[in-house]
Amino acid sequence: MENREQLTNPFYFRGPLNPDDPSCPSTLVWREDLLKELLEDVYKTRYSLILGPRQTGRTTLAYQLSSRLRENVRNIVCFIECGTLGGSTEANVVDSIYSKVFQRFIEKSSEPGNEGFFDRLDSIKNHPKPQTFYELSTFLDKVLINAVGLNRIVLILDEIEAISQENLINVLSMFRAIFNSYHDRRVDPRYCVIMATTRNLTALDLGYGSPYNIAEIRNVRNFSPEQVREMLNKEHVSIEISNAFTTRLCPF
Repeated sequence: MENREQLTNPFYFRGPLNPDDPSCPSTLVWREDLLKELLEDVYKTRYSLILGPRQTGRTTLAYQLSSRLRENVRNIVCFIECGTLGGSTEANVVDSIYSKVFQRFIEKSSEPGNEGFFDRLDSIKNHPKPQTFYELSTFLDKVLINAVGLNRIVLILDEIEAISQENLINVLSMFRAIFNSYHDRRVDPRYCVIMATTRNLTALDLGYGSPYNIAEIRNVRNFSPEQVREMLNKEHVSIEISNAFTTRLCPF
């Protein structure tokens, strides 16, 4: 028994899977049903929640959405990981959001065909670094007004529930104000905010309703029979399962 090879589960991974990462395994199954709903939310300028318990594929789905949106060169996608921001000050949370947006604009300017893109946005490039949510909101307003030629500016915030209640309320209120200001905007670019979370932020009880009750809820559902079949049909998985049965289980 002790000399036998340990069986491994080809579908279990210790963390989320990013399809843009070269090391991403081929067992990744795209959640096309949920992606279709989320992409529709983005193009209709809706805000969304990717809602589900831990280890159900919320972050992987958010990565898939990011990858799919980046296929359109007129989109800028900012993936902001909030899981490490627990206990952070307002300035820290603001800097995390600001830095990711600023960084993506720099990266966008270096992509083929976009040479000089960022140089045309001097008002963004030279904007003072924000320290408060009000200042961050002012910066995001300036980004939207000056980023001519873009389609969508998509902010994906993962594990947003990790930040303190006070900062969470401020973040949600800021994005609510941006939504109210620009939702009916008929000129691109437009903002879209996606939050991957274990907490239903649309039902946040503050005594006057949630500032984020504008969001569409996209629940991470169980895999469909077709998706399970797709996983089982992955060539190396089928071989691995077959080998495990014939060479490692049968001897028992």
